[in-house]
Amino acid sequence: MSRDFLFPENALEVLVRNELEGSNDDHEELAIQIIEQSHSKESSNPLLECRRLVVTYRTSDDPRHDRTLDVCYVIRPEEDDENIPPEAGRLKLRRFYDNELNFYSDVMPSLRPHVAPPGFCPELLMHDRDDSLMIFENPERRGFRRVVKQTWSTSKIHAIAKTMARFQAAAWLADRARGSGRPLHEDHPWLRARSSGNEEAAAEIRGMDRQIGFIERIARDELRQSAKWIRRVITDGYRLVRDWRDADGRLKMTLAHGRTWCSEILFRVGLEPVAWFRDWNMVRYAPLTLDLVQFVYLSCDRNTRLYGLNQILTAYHEELVRCLSQGGVPQEDLPSREAIREEFEELGLAGLHYAARYLPTTAIGFETLLRQQQSADNDAQELLKKLNRLRAADHAELLEHYRRDEEYQGRINELVMEIVRYGEENHEAREREERSNWGFFKRLGVWVEDTVLPLRR
Repeated sequence: MSRDFLFPENALEVLVRNELEGSNDDHEELAIQIIEQSHSKESSNPLLECRRLVVTYRTSDDPRHDRTLDVCYVIRPEEDDENIPPEAGRLKLRRFYDNELNFYSDVMPSLRPHVAPPGFCPELLMHDRDDSLMIFENPERRGFRRVVKQTWSTSKIHAIAKTMARFQAAAWLADRARGSGRPLHEDHPWLRARSSGNEEAAAEIRGMDRQIGFIERIARDELRQSAKWIRRVITDGYRLVRDWRDADGRLKMTLAHGRTWCSEILFRVGLEPVAWFRDWNMVRYAPLTLDLVQFVYLSCDRNTRLYGLNQILTAYHEELVRCLSQGGVPQEDLPSREAIREEFEELGLAGLHYAARYLPTTAIGFETLLRQQQSADNDAQELLKKLNRLRAADHAELLEHYRRDEEYQGRINELVMEIVRYGEENHEAREREERSNWGFFKRLGVWVEDTVLPLRR
C-alpha cells in the first residue's frame, strides 16, 4: 500500500480516543500506540468511494493486548484540474471530512437518487474540538446506533445541538443551491403527504387499537397510572406524522415508517441510556432535528432533560441562524426560536407514536437484533418469524412476555410513563384551562359559540 493511503497517527489517535470515550473515564490520560492501519474498498458506487479502515492499537492501561477499531470513511471524487499535481491531489482526496458543509456539498449530491449505497451508514463520532473528524460506523451494524454507556451532560448536549444545527443548515443550503425543496420526494413516492380524516386514516387508527389497548392495560394494571390520555397522545402523534408538510424545505424533515424494519423506534432500556434504530434510507437527511430529540429525550436523565431544554434549544437555534446567515439566507427566511421549539415538540410526539405503533418489535432486545443482524441467514429468518409472531400476539401473550423478560418490561414501562407524562403535561393542563375558562364565562352569563362577546358596560 502506498503512503498516500495512510492517515497520520495523530488523526488516528483522535479517532481512538473518541471510541474510548464512555468506556473508560480516564481515556484522556491514556497513552495510545497505533500499531497498524489497513484499508479496503467497501462500496462500489462510482460516484462515492467508501472505504473500510481497521486500526490496531494498544493503550497504556493494557499494553500487552492489541485492540482493533473498525470504521468507514469516504474519499472525495477525483478532481479534473490539471494545475493540481497528482501527489497533492491524492493527499487532498484521502483525508477525513472535517467540515459538515463540505460533507453535504460533496457527498449528498452523489448519493441521489438512492440516498446511500448498500451498507453505507454514516455515523458522526463527536469530538469537542473544531477540527473534529468525520468518521463512519461499521456498515455491518447498519441501521443501529450503538448503546451509549453514559449519561450526557448539558454541555455535551449543547455541543451535539450545535452539530445538529450545522447539519440541518448544510442540508437546507444544499437544497437552495439545487433549487429543490424535497430532494427525495420524486425518488420515494411513499413520502408524499397524505390527508387525514379519510377511510385510510380511520383504518390505520383501528389497526393501532391493539397496541394502544396493551399500553393502557400496562399503565392501569401494572404501573397504577391513569390511562385517560394514552389513546389521544398516540393518535395525535399519528395524525401529526400524516399531516406533515415540507413545502418550504426548511425545518420539517420527512419520516417514512419503513415497510420492513422500523427506523424510528425510540425507547430506553430501563434507566440506562438509549438504544435506537435509524436507517439512512428512511430519512430525508441525517442527522437532523429527530436526532436532537433522541439525544435530549433518550440519552440523558429526566432532570438534565427538563433543566437544560431551553438552553439546548437556544444553542441549536443560534447555531442554525449563524450558519444560514453565512450561507446567504435572507433575514426574513430565518427560522424563529418559537418555530424550532414547535418542531422539537412535534418530533417528540411523533417519536412516542412510532414507539407505540411498533410496540411488539421492542419485545426483541437491541442486543438480540444486533447479534442476529451479524449472524447466518437462517438465524435472521428465525428472528423474522419471532417478530411476526409478536405482531400477531394477543394481549395475554404479550403480557406473559412482559412479565417474563425484565429487559422488555423496562423498555415498555419507560415508554408508557413517557406517554402518561406527555398526556398529563399537555392534554390535562389544556382541559383544566378550558374548564376554567368555561366557568368564567358561565358566571358572567355570556353564551360562547365561535367568538367571545364583549361585556356590556
